[in-house]
Amino acid sequence: MSRKRGRKCTSDVWDDFDPIYNEVNGVKVKVKAKCHNYKSILSAIGSGGTGHLRRHRKSCIAKSERTARVQGMLQFNLDGSVRSWEYSAEVAHLELCRLIVALDLPICFGESDAFGVTLKLHIILGLLVSLDKAQLETLLNSIVIVVSL
Repeated sequence: MSRKRGRKCTSDVWDDFDPIYNEVNGVKVKVKAKCHNYKSILSAIGSGGTGHLRRHRKSCIAKSERTARVQGMLQFNLDGSVRSWEYSAEVAHLELCRLIVALDLPICFGESDAFGVTLKLHIILGLLVSLDKAQLETLLNSIVIVVSL
């Protein structure tokens, strides 16, 4: 019984991906590829070619360049240090609870319409900040579909 000899990954696209192997009938077979930049898992079956990996790599490079051009948000800490800021619903919730306690606001404060609208707005803004352009377009298209029903 003859066995096919496994070929080395010769395409330059493999510089940006890690091959993932499965064992099939006692032979290691390359089945998937993991992107170095965004950790996406793509198919990599030997007969499938590398065209889709090249297209993914091209979009990763474009996304990285776009991210590098975007000005980040900074958080200034009490000790004078500065770090990148990302929205976190858990942190926002904790800080809101601290504000309510610090101002000795009544518990019914959270039941007012104005509070609900403000809270929803901050949650939505936090979500929008974390989306990339494609995700944002998908979300907006979904909203347009729902509103037009």
